[in-house]
Amino acid sequence: MQKSVAAFLIACISTLAHSGPLPGAPATAQKPQADGSAKIQFENTSMGEMRDKDGIHLGFTSYKGSDGSRVMVLYEDFESSAMAQKYFEKQISWAAKLIERKKKVDASKRVVGERAEILLRLDDTKTIPAVLWTDGVKFYEIYSEARESVLELEAVYKY
Repeated sequence: MQKSVAAFLIACISTLAHSGPLPGAPATAQKPQADGSAKIQFENTSMGEMRDKDGIHLGFTSYKGSDGSRVMVLYEDFESSAMAQKYFEKQISWAAKLIERKKKVDASKRVVGERAEILLRLDDTKTIPAVLWTDGVKFYEIYSEARESVLELEAVYKY
């Protein structure tokens, strides 16, 4: 089970390295750094749809950061918030380490779901940082080899 997840994630990350921008896709997204350092810009390199090993439909968008990082976003609107939460729980169960888990709140501080920061297990020796959350029926997951890029992209798009 873990090996198929690892193979899929490695394939996605490899795709990020070799993809070009899509016609009509937003070219960049950026977020000012609090410390005044250079802004990371994210270029949309590919988008598509897939099914995970259990047949769950997911959309994906791949980005390349101006710092060289590659970032993948997975997302889906489930039929109910309970189904989104169930998928969230399944993804956490594959984590090598749960770093943080808390309620997800919207701009008005209303609880809309749950958020977790994890180390996602690729295989017995390799992990990568990821953030996943639910917002009602919506599920999102962002992962990359660089934690800073994961958190930056999460902040830029405020999924």
